[in-house]
Amino acid sequence: TVREVHDRLDLIKNRKPLYKPWFAGLASAIACASFAFLLGGGLYDMIGAFIGAGIGHYIRRRMFMHHLNQFVVTFVAVAIGALSCIGSLRLIGYFDPSALNHTTAYIGSVLFVIPGFPLITGGLDIAKIDFPSGIQRLCYTLAIILMGTLAGWTVASIVQLNPQGFPPLGLNPWLNAVLRLITAFAGVWGFSVLFNSPQRMCIVAGVIGAITDTLRLTMTDFGIAAEIAAFSGALLAGLLASAWRAIVRHGFAPQYLGYPRIGLTVPSIVIMVPGLYMYRAMFYLGQFHTLPALDWTFRAFMVIICLPIGLAVARVITDKSWRYDV
Repeated sequence: TVREVHDRLDLIKNRKPLYKPWFAGLASAIACASFAFLLGGGLYDMIGAFIGAGIGHYIRRRMFMHHLNQFVVTFVAVAIGALSCIGSLRLIGYFDPSALNHTTAYIGSVLFVIPGFPLITGGLDIAKIDFPSGIQRLCYTLAIILMGTLAGWTVASIVQLNPQGFPPLGLNPWLNAVLRLITAFAGVWGFSVLFNSPQRMCIVAGVIGAITDTLRLTMTDFGIAAEIAAFSGALLAGLLASAWRAIVRHGFAPQYLGYPRIGLTVPSIVIMVPGLYMYRAMFYLGQFHTLPALDWTFRAFMVIICLPIGLAVARVITDKSWRYDV
């Protein structure tokens, strides 16, 4: 009955998170530090992102416990995370002045606010012609991203930072590939924890993400467009999630590991969302540099739309209900 559906939804809404705020903060720190490396950051960028994201998400969780407005929470958490990152690097700068040159690290520290599930599932809803749900989710995503980037721009303006990107690390290609595998796994594991997934699901998603994001970054290293690389990574993530479901269904893995594909694919491709592009777009917009702002906005948009398209194509290939309009 309708009443039973409402009772079930209330039960889900009131269910306590699986993880304490301190553990969620740690997972956020690990995820964003890994994200910083995958964006091209070095050791100091990772340290700054670790500290900022850990503190920022911990504050975010504590504020959510008091049922505060989501947009206010997002702005405050991003501002605190960015300031914590910048402050930690300036403190390190007293001992090693080169830490002061890492002016883009604060962007890595605030990527925990990216609303991955509504962003990706909104695109999938559009692919299924479920426009009311898709538009609702995408509008929510846009509002959260707007508040997060606005907070990041505010902090950057106050402390007079200009995020120019990360300088090349100059690592050996094989070492770089191994480090990407490790950090992609850690990043996807961390984001899975933020999505309140059980630990076994976090690990499976982490393995998928390690393979797909390393593939994406390797493709961009060979000069392939970021949009095509993002599509390919998302497509492979969808195919691997379907393959994992088939392995469980045929008894090659325990049945309790048969997680929903959406729970495995979204964390594994959220790490592909071009957060750096979005924050740079808002930074230039705040400086009234319109052309660079539009440039980075469209770069971000093209990559973002390729992610749900890749997942949708994977579902069309592996799922009859997606292949036909019935």
